[in-house]
Amino acid sequence: MVTRMKKTLVIEQKKPRDIPSHKLNKGVCHDEEILLKSSDSVWRLISYTTEKGHDLQFLTNEMKTEPGIIAFLYLRRWDEEKCFDTWKNDFSQAKAWGASYAVIENQARLAIITSLAVAMFMNDSMHEFGIKDEKALEKREQRIENNQSELVL
Repeated sequence: MVTRMKKTLVIEQKKPRDIPSHKLNKGVCHDEEILLKSSDSVWRLISYTTEKGHDLQFLTNEMKTEPGIIAFLYLRRWDEEKCFDTWKNDFSQAKAWGASYAVIENQARLAIITSLAVAMFMNDSMHEFGIKDEKALEKREQRIENNQSELVL
């Protein structure tokens, strides 16, 4: 199991673990065995800094795997969840039209084509009538500011 460390969890005891100097462990700051007040089991707390400078902490019960691999697996899992979340929210596919592989594949293709066609229509219409998506523009500017501030640091 791998999850993010929650602020509400209380650590009763810490024991540092060695971090092997291996390219897999790039970004790993700390690797510790911990005891939590809410659990009788020994857990592993891995502190990791992403390439963009974000500090993350992962909690796992896996004691043998390299800490960098644990971080990679969690971050990869997060990417997959975001993909499925986008699929569920943007394509609103609550139910499959049939049970066969061909039917599900066609439904997925139709949902993607429809989504892209609607996005293209909205983009063209917004430009034609001078409509601006303030929320999207604000989000874009925030992203640009964050990237510039990371470059300065």
